[in-house]
Amino acid sequence: MANNIKTSIKIDDKDLISEPSSVTPEVDVIRNIERALDGTVNIDVVAEKNSITFNWELITSLEYNSIKNSYKFDSVHKLNIPQNLNGVAVTDKEFYVDSVSGTPIILNGEFYFQDISVKFVEV
Repeated sequence: MANNIKTSIKIDDKDLISEPSSVTPEVDVIRNIERALDGTVNIDVVAEKNSITFNWELITSLEYNSIKNSYKFDSVHKLNIPQNLNGVAVTDKEFYVDSVSGTPIILNGEFYFQDISVKFVEV
């Protein structure tokens, strides 16, 4: 899904640190699930929130640290994605960072990270 999207995606009014390999939109459902005394299960849908995960196949350790330092867990970030990603249109909406992950590897004596993902969830 990453067809030259870097230039059009902005986070906090800035271009992405490096172009992602893919962008995955999802809808996260927040539920309240309780079991009654008679054994029946009651499921209440509390909210539906859009989430967007940016994925990179391989980046340098410098780029990885830059991503971790720029997209903080304790902050709200403004995302602007002009394209409609599978029904998720994002224009100046607020998101928080839900997770950042990546696997460190060594290639030719240098540190890199592979299979990096940063998941943003709508506030």
